[in-house]
Amino acid sequence: MADAYEMRLRQGSTEVVAFTFTGLDLTGFGARMKGKRRHSDTSAVFDLTSAGGQLAVTPGTNSVVTATFPATTTAALDAPATGVWDLECFNTTTGVVYRDVQ
Repeated sequence: MADAYEMRLRQGSTEVVAFTFTGLDLTGFGARMKGKRRHSDTSAVFDLTSAGGQLAVTPGTNSVVTATFPATTTAALDAPATGVWDLECFNTTTGVVYRDVQ
């Protein structure tokens, strides 16, 4: 089960959030992060990827994934609002997926 983390984003502001994965080396990994209003929703209110440049993976003994939410992304969010999100890291060669934070 993934660890639960409450994330607050200010509407219309560029937001940067860093997640540290203690004891997990993410060398060779990419990342993807989606947010929705409810678990059952089929459309995302935000969709960030390492390939798209919004997520940066810094590998090491304690790897860090840095998420950058552009102002245009946060401007489109309803305020105030709550929702659900998750962050997955995936090995670009083997396809192994870690979903440690939500």
